[in-house]
Amino acid sequence: MNIEEINEEIRGLESAETNWGNVQRLALLYTVRDHLPQTTGEVDVGTDEFTRACCGVNINSLINVLDEHMQVIHAVYPKEYSALIKKIQSLKADS
Repeated sequence: MNIEEINEEIRGLESAETNWGNVQRLALLYTVRDHLPQTTGEVDVGTDEFTRACCGVNINSLINVLDEHMQVIHAVYPKEYSALIKKIQSLKADS
């Protein structure tokens, strides 16, 4: 997986209509991007199980899977969900 593909998708969503689906996809893309080690354009697989599992996966499929689990986190662990969303939103301010 190329980090530029993720960044391109993020740029497209940032300029798209603001709706719940796009916001969720952006949040997931920010999370994935920030957990993928960067080398010279390609992802270094590393030793992290999450990173290894994400490598080579279609980004839209990955976002859909993560979105399902975010809904579960929201229902079961609302405080953790809120903390995660705040952390993701803070990344926009840092970029």
